[in-house]
Amino acid sequence: MSRHPDPDERSAAPPAGAPAKGSEAIARWSVATLCGAAGEAILVHNGEDYRLRVTSRGRLILTK
Repeated sequence: MSRHPDPDERSAAPPAGAPAKGSEAIARWSVATLCGAAGEAILVHNGEDYRLRVTSRGRLILTK
């Protein structure tokens, strides 16, 4: 017998870029979406550039 999901149940993770349920002010982004194949992204904060980089071990480094 197959079980149909309850529409009120929370999913394991919202789609990339969608706000988490119950916290509409907080955006949720996939690092893969932000950094793409290059493994790096430039984030601009208060007019300053910050580099987000994924290391070869899969860790994140944020530098100014």
